Amino acid sequence: MSQRWSVSENGTRPAAPPQAMRNTSAPRGQPLPFWGSSVQPERLAAVLKHAPAGARILDLGTGRGAYVDELSRSGFSVVGCDIHLYPEWLGRSSRRFVVGHAAALPFRPASFDATIAFEVLEHCPEPRKVLEAIARCTTGHVILSVPDCNLDNALRRHDLAMAHWTDPSHCSFFTRASLLELVEGCGLRVVDLSPCCRISPNAYFWDTIRLPRLLRRAAEKTCEKLHLVETYWSSILVVARTEGSSAP
Repeated sequence: MSQRWSVSENGTRPAAPPQAMRNTSAPRGQPLPFWGSSVQPERLAAVLKHAPAGARILDLGTGRGAYVDELSRSGFSVVGCDIHLYPEWLGRSSRRFVVGHAAALPFRPASFDATIAFEVLEHCPEPRKVLEAIARCTTGHVILSVPDCNLDNALRRHDLAMAHWTDPSHCSFFTRASLLELVEGCGLRVVDLSPCCRISPNAYFWDTIRLPRLLRRAAEKTCEKLHLVETYWSSILVVARTEGSSAP
């Protein structure tokens, strides 16, 4: 028998989820190849806008360190922290990468001007503890993103799911309302809340239609040119300030 369920607007966990989704902790096996391997435009733009020049930045959940590299090239002093030790860290400065648990960060209070945590909280069974730990070691902005678990969209109506619904390492789930409640409940003041990570089912749609390649490509380009393809955003990006911060 199928099980109907929905995301609660007032909490970070789904209301009565299937047993398979009720994880108590993220798996400790090998990290996935794409974790921290690329920089996403909306996230990077938020950091460049809100972090002061030369700021000390903590990249929590750094993965392979793409944001550490990118922001370091932009003149920031960046430290990457992750629960996994990645081979990409080897041979690089020990001060740039640290193994640590998100809920018990190995840093002194007020160690960083800003902290970024992109697609991290959904892997944490106690996201409030993680956010409180972030706030303790940050004096300015906290910039984070999580998968958007709002089910009111055309994908859901057609029994399609975004990738984050199929990731077994996810154990906390967020909508815009529940994310705001969590952030503000930790004493942070929200500066900006916006969608990020643009996705489109366009490629999947054309893959399901048996047309000759040239005809398919022509039809695909026409739809793109006329803006006939629906665009979705897979994540929510929030920028917040710590209590007592003088940052704008």
